[in-house]
Amino acid sequence: MERRLIATIVILLGILATPLYAQRPRDVDVDRPHDRDCIRAAIFRNPDVLVAGDHFVMVVGIQNRCRHIALVNVDIYLARDNFRVQIGAGQVLLDGPEAEMLYLRPLVPRRIRSGRYSLVMVAREHGGSAELDRTAVFVRHQDRRRPH
Repeated sequence: MERRLIATIVILLGILATPLYAQRPRDVDVDRPHDRDCIRAAIFRNPDVLVAGDHFVMVVGIQNRCRHIALVNVDIYLARDNFRVQIGAGQVLLDGPEAEMLYLRPLVPRRIRSGRYSLVMVAREHGGSAELDRTAVFVRHQDRRRPH
């Protein structure tokens, strides 16, 4: 009789303890957004007027919205109509949801024509996620004349 009682108690304790040790299966779609939505990036600061042949400082903000570590490549372009030229690049490793600021020093090509352009930022994660931001800028040439 005692053996049955002990066996019954052990079985009941085992049944009650099972939910404590069981893990629920992870549903990827619930736990994190789709790969295309993992990063968010934007141009935070840049000059309105760029000088051909000079470097300028710009700030890009990047945030990882997924639960995995993301290595993000950032490319900066000047674009107008059917013309596009890469003027800078950077890379940042995001291991949490906190936003990171990336300071870049792109170089405006010396032989680029003066006029209105779009400053385009493309942020790409290795897994295929891409984020695009653009802002209008004006490119001018330095006045090389010397004062009299």
